[in-house]
Amino acid sequence: MTDDLTTSSDGSPVDGAGAEQAAPDLGAKDVAVEGFVHDAYYERGHGWLKVRQTLVALVFWFVLLAPIVVLINSVSREARWEGIYRWSYADGYELVRFLLLAIAVIFVVVLGFSIYLLLRNNHREKKVYPYRKTYDEAGLAKRKAILEAMYAERFGADDARHGTRYYVVAPEQNLDTGYVQELFHQGQTDVGEEVHG
Repeated sequence: MTDDLTTSSDGSPVDGAGAEQAAPDLGAKDVAVEGFVHDAYYERGHGWLKVRQTLVALVFWFVLLAPIVVLINSVSREARWEGIYRWSYADGYELVRFLLLAIAVIFVVVLGFSIYLLLRNNHREKKVYPYRKTYDEAGLAKRKAILEAMYAERFGADDARHGTRYYVVAPEQNLDTGYVQELFHQGQTDVGEEVHG
């Protein structure tokens, strides 16, 4: 497992004895994309599906844009587009003024809050983080030790791991989902601990 594997001049892996090894098969395209979402719209064929979905999308775009076009046509001084509905009710103008005022107030509040967060972040970057640890240093050292022990058990000693240029991971060496968190739990250390103070 800790044999020093290198590559030959053509890039194929060679073990310590000089015998070439086969490069790992990364699998066919079908296997590689097995977990991804499949959408027939983007495949060849399926013409009726493409026509139907495109028409539905265009109808919804029309439903979205039609009121905006009517609003722009109605609040402008004169009709911008002939044949597009134009209202001239006092209620409509009052509604537009209210919406513009509401949007302006929301914009000012969001802008003010964003500037506050920007200044707060800049202050912390310059005055807090360089002088104070914001994580548990002992917990980090403990987690590193747990990971190093796991790496040594699964993949060999530290110097052998760092000295290897090519390594094929056996299927039983792959880490299961949640494996590292379980190791930390067994070692009584938490991931993501933060120290405030």
